[in-house]
Amino acid sequence: MKKEVKGSFLLLLFLLVSLISSMMTEATYQENIIQIDIKKAISRYFANIEANSLTKWDIDTDNLPFTRIYFNVNKNLTKATIKLELLNTNPSSKTDHTITFYNFFRLSSSGFLDSLSNASIYFKIEKSWLIKNNLSSRDIRMYALVNNSWIEKETRFIGSDNHNLIFVSSFDRFGFYALGAKHKIIKSKNKAIKENKPVRTTTENKKAIIKPREDYTKKYQEKSSPPGLKIWRSTLIFLVLIFIILFILFIGTFLKQTQKR
Repeated sequence: MKKEVKGSFLLLLFLLVSLISSMMTEATYQENIIQIDIKKAISRYFANIEANSLTKWDIDTDNLPFTRIYFNVNKNLTKATIKLELLNTNPSSKTDHTITFYNFFRLSSSGFLDSLSNASIYFKIEKSWLIKNNLSSRDIRMYALVNNSWIEKETRFIGSDNHNLIFVSSFDRFGFYALGAKHKIIKSKNKAIKENKPVRTTTENKKAIIKPREDYTKKYQEKSSPPGLKIWRSTLIFLVLIFIILFILFIGTFLKQTQKR
């Protein structure tokens, strides 16, 4: 009888550990999900894409601050899609006070199979926003979100219309991006002082498709804040309570059976 009780207890303990392990895995997954608020989106379907041939996507819409995308792939593709989403919120869980952001967006795809080799995106910035933030064409940058940090991409000013300035920047992977300007930091003897005037380092005589200075093809994870951890903790407490109740019931049943005998 004692062996049966011991076996039942170990089985109950094993089930509890399995449940806790499963919930921890789920909580970790939830913590790595970023809650994305999509403002506007557009996509383009490509029936066939030839390898090492420049492909163009003209974005004919006033709802998005993008005008054109050029890209190359290193293999022939069929039935591929690119999706461009303008976001309402910052997809990074870290706050970067060194950048004045204009907007955030995501480039995603299906059917590309890691074949993207070189690409550039043309975008526009409203002149009124530049004036409001005391910026010029030389201050604008595009940023890629890598390991939850914003990495500056080379950006070139190419022209303007009545209301916007037009720029081009490079990308070599799909993911989250932002448009904005980097603040200049002046260090004094006492402390570092952040100016409203961003660093002006971008030259205006580079090619449209710019060779990236760093390799951003590695997979990355953006961690969000605590919601998943809170869910895990509350679930763990709930499971422990259930285990205690089941254990008490089990002991009670065992004692009743013992008394009868």
